[in-house]
Amino acid sequence: MQILVIEDDPDHRVLLWEALQEGEREIAVVFADNVSCAKEIVLQSNDGAFHCILSDFNLNGSTATDLIPQLREAGCDCPQIVISSSGDQSVVIDSMRCGGMDFLPKTEAFVGETLWKRIDVARNKWEQDEAERRRMDRRARHLAQLAETDHLTGLANRRSLDRLFTERRCIFDRRGYVSAIMLDVDHFKKINDTHGHPVGDEVLRWLAAKINDCISPEDLAVRYGGEEMVVIRPFVEEAKALDWTETLRGLIDRDSSSDEACPVHFTASLGVVTCRSDEFGRRSLDLADAAMYLAKTLGRNQVRTWRMAEVWACLRDLHNHERADPETALYALLELMKSSLGTIQRKHLREHSSAVARIAMALGRKLGLGEDCIEELRIAGLCHDLGKATVPEELLAKPTTLSFEERKLISRHSEEGALIAERLGLSKHASGYIRDHHTSFVDRGRLAESEDSDVQLLGGRILAVADAYQTMIAGRPYRPPRSHDFALKELRACAGRQFDPVIVGAMESLLPEHL
Repeated sequence: MQILVIEDDPDHRVLLWEALQEGEREIAVVFADNVSCAKEIVLQSNDGAFHCILSDFNLNGSTATDLIPQLREAGCDCPQIVISSSGDQSVVIDSMRCGGMDFLPKTEAFVGETLWKRIDVARNKWEQDEAERRRMDRRARHLAQLAETDHLTGLANRRSLDRLFTERRCIFDRRGYVSAIMLDVDHFKKINDTHGHPVGDEVLRWLAAKINDCISPEDLAVRYGGEEMVVIRPFVEEAKALDWTETLRGLIDRDSSSDEACPVHFTASLGVVTCRSDEFGRRSLDLADAAMYLAKTLGRNQVRTWRMAEVWACLRDLHNHERADPETALYALLELMKSSLGTIQRKHLREHSSAVARIAMALGRKLGLGEDCIEELRIAGLCHDLGKATVPEELLAKPTTLSFEERKLISRHSEEGALIAERLGLSKHASGYIRDHHTSFVDRGRLAESEDSDVQLLGGRILAVADAYQTMIAGRPYRPPRSHDFALKELRACAGRQFDPVIVGAMESLLPEHL
């Protein structure tokens, strides 16, 4: 047992040492003669180094009322017994009020085993109090956990989410990103009405377990309300968040039909928002919610991002006003979106798209297409990059190799652009050109079967060649522009795989001034 004795009288230190020897126990005694020395000893000792502290009440101008609180602040975690030559009742009271475990007159402390008996009593009482404190702490933590846990799913609840925003409980890096995913079960009311609320509860429990299987220890999964759930993922940028969310959506669709633990097959609509950590707040969840509702609007069982939801909000504003042809609507939309578009996005949607439209028209005439088809090519060329309004600006300008998740995010822009184009009033053919202009020559599987599928495929292939040519000769932020001959050489190298050889041949027959 290690004991710290704080006594400024040398004779009394000797008497206390002799009293401690009476117990015939293995002890290590450290002496200090003032408050500063005692505090330094406690600070330098390891946690739990002392089992008991004996202190004189009066110490060179200080008293135990000064000493005991300072030792507590220094990390002293053991009982402290105050000893004194004074029998004044106020000394006893002050010793106990300031945190002393016991008080012992020196006349008693120096005699027989009285000191050891009081040490043992103090130690036992201290251990009992500590055990009770730990029990109360555990109970408080348990109650706090229950208060922040949804009783049905076991996920965190809205109270937990509110505390995250007020106390910033997640570890956020101001230089990094946070992603939030809002999820809603499709047609949940129909599940309850058809199968009953107990089945609906089983669906929610199964879904919560599926989410828990997919998240990392740093993530927070919350039952936001009803059948809505939120997953907050610190340190995850948009591309990875979108890929993770698509994977989760696919697992829900697939496993809910094959897992015996899930009572019915169901799907979910999801929205994704990503922002810098220091900007993350309740507004972020509103954006994720808007993206999720857009996914429901566009057909359910899909994932949409907050960027797409912002474009859709501009489209709603556009449709609230009388508009004319699709081209006029396009430039009105770009004007509405100008505050949310970056420099590269604006250049893509105006200069680059106008150039692609001109090249597509030239190719259409070279191939002998009718004027109606050429006009569709022109308007599709003007709108073909609309989906890039939903792509982060930094990805469009990234000079290094894109990751797998980043390539998947960018590849969505054709589909997103086609949906926006349809909303602007483009024909089915023109929006089909946009949807398929990044489809390779050897991949026809994504085209819908129709009588005009060949025409639709041809339009998409024309846009593909025009887009690739213009991209090469115009350059990018991370590389200089290429020459006309270089661009044609690259098109020839990819003919038969990425590009239609017939359209590449038509491209070669056009002079640079035609383009």
